[in-house]
Amino acid sequence: MEAIERHKAAHAEWVLWVDRHGKLEDELPAERRCSDTTRDNIVETDDTRWIEAERQLDLTGGAEIEAAYTLIEVMPTTRLGVLALLDHAVVHEADRFSWPEGWHSGLLENLSELLPELWQEGVAA
Repeated sequence: MEAIERHKAAHAEWVLWVDRHGKLEDELPAERRCSDTTRDNIVETDDTRWIEAERQLDLTGGAEIEAAYTLIEVMPTTRLGVLALLDHAVVHEADRFSWPEGWHSGLLENLSELLPELWQEGVAA
């Protein structure tokens, strides 16, 4: 399922920036990392790496959330697609990552509509 691969890629990019942000937090003195791009607060005296990490953390976090919601907007068309989506969801949580607000209920609602059609007798995998 293409949407799963897009989510995996977006998640990996976000994790990369979380790691970089954390390393900069350890490396830079507090007075060089005051910017907070979630509040549009850029401090001119901050290290430019910090400002970039803040921006990328916001951007990649938003992209990961968008990709997560796409997973429940694009419905699988086969049993194998449903199983791949469920497996991805389980592995994501087993790795101690969470889904955005309302994601679980959206997934369950969509699957409750889809499963009766896919599991009818004679429907191909």
